[in-house]
Amino acid sequence: MDHARGPARRPFHSVDNCDLALTTRPWKYPDELRERAVREVQSSGRPVAHVARDLGIHKEALRGWVRQAEAGQGSRPDLLTTDERIELAQLCKEIR
Repeated sequence: MDHARGPARRPFHSVDNCDLALTTRPWKYPDELRERAVREVQSSGRPVAHVARDLGIHKEALRGWVRQAEAGQGSRPDLLTTDERIELAQLCKEIR
C-alpha cells in the first residue's frame, strides 16, 4: 500500500441482476407488520418516515416495501413484481 495515496481501494464490480434476484435474507419484521405498515402509508398519505417511526420500522425498509407493493399493484411499471422477480431468478438459473 502506498501511504501517500491512502488505503488501497477495491475495484468496482457491477452486480448482475440475476444475482440480486437470487439473494435471500431472513426477514427482520413479521409479515403482518409489513402489510399493516404498507396499508397505513397507502391509505393515510402520511410520509413513510413518519409511519416508520410510529411503528418502530427502519424508514428505508418501509420505503422498499411500499415500492414493491406499488409494483405488485401495477402502479409502478418501472419495477418488477414479485412474480416477475421469481421468474427472472428461474431464467437466470437455467441460463447458468
